[in-house]
Amino acid sequence: MDSFALKLLASFLVGGAWISLTTIAAERLGPRLGGWLGGLPSTVVVAMLFIGWTQGDQAVFEATTAFPLTMAVNAVYLIAFAVLSRRSLTAAVTGALLVWAALQALVVMADPHDFGWAIGGWALGLVAGTWILRRLAPPAQDVAARLTFSPREIVGRAAFGGAVISLAVLLSKIGGPLFGSVFASFPAVFTSTLWIAARSAGLDFSRSLLTPLMVSAVFSVVVYAAALRFAIGPLGLLGASGAAYGISLVSAGLTYLFLHTHRT
Repeated sequence: MDSFALKLLASFLVGGAWISLTTIAAERLGPRLGGWLGGLPSTVVVAMLFIGWTQGDQAVFEATTAFPLTMAVNAVYLIAFAVLSRRSLTAAVTGALLVWAALQALVVMADPHDFGWAIGGWALGLVAGTWILRRLAPPAQDVAARLTFSPREIVGRAAFGGAVISLAVLLSKIGGPLFGSVFASFPAVFTSTLWIAARSAGLDFSRSLLTPLMVSAVFSVVVYAAALRFAIGPLGLLGASGAAYGISLVSAGLTYLFLHTHRT
């Protein structure tokens, strides 16, 4: 097995474990705190680390260019879930993923090269998405659901998360940084969290996670990517990743205060 294949396998194992543990912890803590924790940078952290490890720091820098715009698509994913969840959980997840795929295809065709333009699109998506979700989704409550996880569910979500991470690394190498950016923003944590929460505690509980996920994830994850972009030159991959995660934790703390103050 060549070195890239070994690194790809490592990305699958590390990414799967990270996402599985993150989502389980988020679902144990109730809608507001759990939604906030589920929105912390996860997929993008592991994906960018392995893109950098396999292809170098420049590939990470280039992958962050369009990332805010690809992350803005996740705001539409959450809105689609809110609308379609009135029909069924399957319709909500399937429809939201189809909407996500269609919009990401448009991003790929547009092939944005301007980070400022991508930030502008992200900011518009964040503000509009939060406004819409606060009218579509029930407010979060400070109540933790008693969620149970079978070994099969834990392994399944780890495999799902690992597959997303390794696909981001592989497609970044084959198709270029834009494809890596698209799959680094894949809503793996959103999907598994919303699915398991709905199956265990009902669709209303799952829908109450939507606004906290929007405010926390769509904001804090882009803060991470932006910090990584500007820090990777002087600090290198590991130093920049650590610094960016620290900055994103500060931003996540601010979003939690926002959620708590506004009872979102």
